[in-house]
Amino acid sequence: MTRMMRWNERGMTLLELLIAMMLLATALVGLGASFPLAMIGVNVGGFQTTATLLAQQSIEIAKDTPYALLPTLDTGGFIIVPAYGAGFTRQVTVLPANPNPNTTTVTAVVRFTGGAGGINDTTIATIISQ
Repeated sequence: MTRMMRWNERGMTLLELLIAMMLLATALVGLGASFPLAMIGVNVGGFQTTATLLAQQSIEIAKDTPYALLPTLDTGGFIIVPAYGAGFTRQVTVLPANPNPNTTTVTAVVRFTGGAGGINDTTIATIISQ
């Protein structure tokens, strides 16, 4: 006795299997294409963290310096940070604060190139009183 198969009793056809494989391949290619961009983001984040630590180090040095010697910390321009290579440069600016003559503004700017190839600046400023 032969029995006719109804539509819902059949297995997957070859066409359905090919369509499912194409959809899966398209999704995996899109995911794979985003991976290099994520790695660039992680790389730039590492550079940003290092630049922030270098700027904070400059501010801490200024806080430990006697008030009369603060102007000697002014670098006048960007200098290469020796411990971190040519990718990082640091500039420290010491200016008297305008409203109060007994205060000084210290600004540390760390410039770095890396990751996406652009130039990025990290700036930290503080006011030190006499």
